[in-house]
Amino acid sequence: MPSFLHEALLLLLRNRATVVPELLGMTELLPLPRFSSAHIESTDLSEVVPAEYRADLLVLLRQRDRPVLGIVAEVQLAPDERKRFTWPYYQASARAKYECDVVVLVVAPKGHTARWARRPISLGGDNHWSPLVLGPEDVPLLTDPRKMERHPELGVLSVMAHGRGEPVLAARIAEATLQALRHVPDEETRVLYFDLIDAHLGAAARKALTMLPEGYQYQSKFGNRRFAEGRAEGLRTILRKQLTHRFGKLPPTCEARIDGAAEQQLETWAERILDAYTIEDVFRTS
Repeated sequence: MPSFLHEALLLLLRNRATVVPELLGMTELLPLPRFSSAHIESTDLSEVVPAEYRADLLVLLRQRDRPVLGIVAEVQLAPDERKRFTWPYYQASARAKYECDVVVLVVAPKGHTARWARRPISLGGDNHWSPLVLGPEDVPLLTDPRKMERHPELGVLSVMAHGRGEPVLAARIAEATLQALRHVPDEETRVLYFDLIDAHLGAAARKALTMLPEGYQYQSKFGNRRFAEGRAEGLRTILRKQLTHRFGKLPPTCEARIDGAAEQQLETWAERILDAYTIEDVFRTS
């Protein structure tokens, strides 16, 4: 079952088509080609006969109308040996579909998972393949609020990677990101980002944050979580965004069912989204 953190990270990467290439550019994991636009494409990489394969996210960079690079982004919270068979398939399938270079980027918030993901994968015949891996040590330390206004998602990722490190530095990253969240127009997105910061900021960094020039403004927010109403509300936010991404504007009946559902039911619906072909498949009663 997809976890809250997995789906929240995926939404963070999907909120703007340029988040993934921005992240690659800032970390220097891959020199990017010249491109004029970025588009989020369908993640269904199935063939006609075999079982369905669906990656987490596929971003296609174009120079005018010509594809120049495909980036398959996968959020990986823990080692999963099955991925060592599907990741090379994602690259080969997307490369054949779009006829351009393609890379697989594994976003691994935990160091041990990043180290596992970097192990070369044997393809047979003495051929080996490896994905690009973004571990916590690869995420830049971002403390400039002006940059965060343009890249709030990267600021949240920086807090997630370094929020339990050196307290004063972690607090500065959190402060810059929290200031940037004021400029995020969508309230549900702000709630989700605030919740991710709250969950990944260590106790010492939280205390250091209140001692920074504007830190006192956030003390009550972290104390009573005014802007985040718990895990169930976070799941509702994620579920709505995932459903809208897959099926378009939600009908009022679906909105009502989401508002009235308990946490376990929300998790069931979130799991079904991965394989559902219609919105009715998600909300079926059986």
